[in-house]
Amino acid sequence: MISDRLRVFVCSSFGDLSAERAAVLAAIEKLRLAHEAMEFFGARQHTAIETCLSEVRRCNLVVVLVGHRYGSLVPGCVISFSEAEYNEASSRGTPCLVYMRNPDTPILIKDVERDPQKITLLDLWKDRLQRNHTVATFSDANDLAEQVSRDLQRTVQLLTPASLVPRRPPPISHDQVAAKVSAALTAGVKPSDILQALERLTKTSPPTARAGLPSAMLSYSGVDSGRARAVAETLRQHDIDVWIDIDNVSNARDWAAQLDDALERTDCFVFLLSTAYLASPWTQQELEYILAKRLAHPLPTTLVPVLLERVEPPPLLRTYRFIDFSKSDSDQGVLELVRAIRTSATAKQTIPIRLVDGDA
Repeated sequence: MISDRLRVFVCSSFGDLSAERAAVLAAIEKLRLAHEAMEFFGARQHTAIETCLSEVRRCNLVVVLVGHRYGSLVPGCVISFSEAEYNEASSRGTPCLVYMRNPDTPILIKDVERDPQKITLLDLWKDRLQRNHTVATFSDANDLAEQVSRDLQRTVQLLTPASLVPRRPPPISHDQVAAKVSAALTAGVKPSDILQALERLTKTSPPTARAGLPSAMLSYSGVDSGRARAVAETLRQHDIDVWIDIDNVSNARDWAAQLDDALERTDCFVFLLSTAYLASPWTQQELEYILAKRLAHPLPTTLVPVLLERVEPPPLLRTYRFIDFSKSDSDQGVLELVRAIRTSATAKQTIPIRLVDGDA
């Protein structure tokens, strides 16, 4: 089953979110997804934190629930179990869907943190999550369960078409290319035809970035091509290599290979999201393919969602903080995108997945 490819870990404090945890776990079980949470660990020979982190490593999606309490600290450390679990997921490049209790929702006094040290730690963690992710808010257990259920259903759905994309063939070596060219010449193929074939081959891969410059690939709808080219020109003015010609591939195999090349060679893969983007079967398939790869294992490049309009993209893109170009102050959005690309380029050699503008 496709759903077997999705294993979910639920991360949160216990005292203030017991009802919310129970509702979320029930929703996950209703979807028949594999899941882990501290409620199911039972007696084990390892310490509690070792068990928690081990289970995080077994999952490929983490649901993070945050209320108004920081939670229990790991023995001997000044960090909660929840934040330690989140850190483990982040360090491994595991996607995280973050849900925070709406600050305007009335709650009981007992569910509010009163320890001064923990208040500071909770504020710092919330700030970090909000900088690193696009956070969803909830009011109560039912509201949260409905959101999580909807998000996980959409995540399972995106795995289905992506699983049908043919696997990328192994790369062809220079010696193999030379041998094929020699064979073609021997068979009487015109040199001009061979040259055209080689040119078409090279056009399906993004160029290698100029030495020392950060690089990005833009994914966009044809309807938004004018805005995409304007964004590309602005990025180039900030000394960023940009590749945007993504419509010259002839079949699904070339298409998948091209995306794989872009994910390997560029620092950032930028989605320019709009109503047209999400309505296009082509860009939707591209987005689903990349997100499915993201679930399977860490990617060598950062995914950066940019909102050209106020739209609702797939939940997995909330792993990253959206950059909003739909506001009147678009200059601020451009600066955020430039900073995100530069940050990714700097960090690419040290960690497999970077959260946009984050420090996780």
